[in-house]
Amino acid sequence: MVDFHLDVAEAAPSDERSKRRVTSGARRSSWVTPSRLLGLLIGAGFAGPAGFVVWRTVRLGGDLANVAKEVPGPLWRTVQLSVLVSVSAAIVGTALAWLVTRTDLRGQRFWRIALVLPLVLPSFVGAAAFIAGLAPNGIIHDALSAIGITPPRRFRGLGAAWLVLTAFTYPYVYLPVAARLIALRSSLEAKRQNVLLIAHH
Repeated sequence: MVDFHLDVAEAAPSDERSKRRVTSGARRSSWVTPSRLLGLLIGAGFAGPAGFVVWRTVRLGGDLANVAKEVPGPLWRTVQLSVLVSVSAAIVGTALAWLVTRTDLRGQRFWRIALVLPLVLPSFVGAAAFIAGLAPNGIIHDALSAIGITPPRRFRGLGAAWLVLTAFTYPYVYLPVAARLIALRSSLEAKRQNVLLIAHH
């Protein structure tokens, strides 16, 4: 009986160590997931151009301090553009999804196809189309002139980039929002309308 207790007492520390090893191994394996690895690869891809600039600067004997001074301006414009496009694409995509799926819009089948067509063309093709359309005798130029709006002479800068990227990225918001709205039960919307009517009266 004494020997049995001694064996258990001696075996307990080794069991605890093995449990700790298993737990630490499980934590390590749970940290390394396919999604995290994919995120690291995508991050490395985006960091590639910056790394290339640093490598070329060092190789050509340039001054990294001078290069660093030129970074804040383009970086700030990039942040501005990304925030503006994200907000406008979210608003436009959500509004169009609600308009197509939750209203009595005529030609819904046509609009469901037409509103995702920007995904077919790259954004630089869209920018070229906007430039050509705003040129004299262009489609956009003539349409704006017909309603009394003076077309811009040049299509460039933050506003132009924001317009083109919004026009070609809103489908990424429109598609999932429209799918979610279609999946919702109509009874939920009827209850919401009843609550709004009661609150209004």
